[in-house]
Amino acid sequence: MRLSPRWLLAVACVVVLLYAYPGYLDAAGLAQLRLVEHGGLSPDAPGFSLLWRIAQLFVAGPFALVLAQAALFTYGARALLRGNERATALLLVMPPVLVGLSTVSPSALTAALLLAAVGTERPTVRRIVLLLAVACTPLAALAAVPLLLLREKRTTALVIGGALLALGVALMFVTLDADRARTELAGMNVPVEVPALDIVEPYAHRAEIVKQRDDVRRAQPGDYAAERAGIFARVLTSPGTSQRSPEERALALKLGVPTGTSFFHDALAAILGVLAFTPLLWPVLYLLIAVVLLGRERRRPLLVALLASGLVLELTLVLTASGASPAGSLWLATAALVGLFSLREST
Repeated sequence: MRLSPRWLLAVACVVVLLYAYPGYLDAAGLAQLRLVEHGGLSPDAPGFSLLWRIAQLFVAGPFALVLAQAALFTYGARALLRGNERATALLLVMPPVLVGLSTVSPSALTAALLLAAVGTERPTVRRIVLLLAVACTPLAALAAVPLLLLREKRTTALVIGGALLALGVALMFVTLDADRARTELAGMNVPVEVPALDIVEPYAHRAEIVKQRDDVRRAQPGDYAAERAGIFARVLTSPGTSQRSPEERALALKLGVPTGTSFFHDALAAILGVLAFTPLLWPVLYLLIAVVLLGRERRRPLLVALLASGLVLELTLVLTASGASPAGSLWLATAALVGLFSLREST
């Protein structure tokens, strides 16, 4: 019996949700959960905290955001692929998308929001969704500009893009990412002067750590540049996984987050573990695909805007990444895969 395209899409959505349950949280996700549980908003990702709090009105815990991410992503993908439900189903179960959507993090939600913004035909909805994306990841403002130029009149796109860039810069100024500062100091072989952070108290001593990093960065610009280049190289060549370390598992339990996995999840995780030895989970593969397609399909405005947006957001990881993440390159992988699917349909 052959399944209809709609049933294939439904099965793909179920696969994503079963694999993602109960929601994998990386370090950033655990820190955000603490704020949400205590009724606060993150100063560096207020959109992420806000949407999570809204989602928790209906479903408790991190799985609420998994549902939101999957719904936004599926809506945007189906619209972008012109209602092709088979292609949408295939996109959802592609390894980098499956692993990325199972991760509760600002990066995953940002990718889902950007895709939904491209897919909607309603200007007001598009602008609100892009605003939320920037509120989740400040430098997503740069990735929003090509999408605005595609969907809006030039003057309107420049005005809205300028406003989003201003918001992104403002959020960057209030961001004190102590985890990234610690990683950068370690990469420059500089001992951190303040005690190690407990992820359950993610903002303790953050100002002191960031100040030390900034002082070292000004004094040793060459070491800082080399450290950032090294981290970006690891991001591009490291397969993302959704497996928690023992430390993250213990901290998740401390926050009341389920850490058990189902037989279905473990079976898929075993398959993805094998694929981790192939380029299918390496962001560098999708970077190369995006660059090639950008040169080849430069006469197709939709693909050009999508691929440019994915590449721009990936390049911002040179400044912001603290290490490889399952969701860090989700937007780039999505743009490259949509480009491949569109190319296949046109041939």
